[in-house]
Amino acid sequence: MTSLEDQSSGVDLKLSDFLDGVVPSIVVFNAAGRVVLANVGALQLTNAPRADVIGRPITGVFKSCLDRARQRAPGGQNVSIEQFVAGRWYMVQHYEIKGVRDPSVGQLMMISLTDIS
Repeated sequence: MTSLEDQSSGVDLKLSDFLDGVVPSIVVFNAAGRVVLANVGALQLTNAPRADVIGRPITGVFKSCLDRARQRAPGGQNVSIEQFVAGRWYMVQHYEIKGVRDPSVGQLMMISLTDIS
């Protein structure tokens, strides 16, 4: 369990519920590259249960998108790119999440994939 999850299970549940209701596939990860949150769309895209994703290093589809985003914006800037994934075109967005106050969590980043096929 990550320190973000330790802060308040009620808050995490509400954030997870919110993320599950949005269209893009979303993965939030920390500076160490470990997944903190993943919505239903991300889990469907990776065919992995939430328990196999949370707390583990970012891998697979999201890792390849992250690597490509970092090539386009090596300074860590927010970036949007198009990428072909699993037979479909996606708009990939890479963002720094600002306003995290807990130093044990560190900087949070987000990768989202929206199907544009």
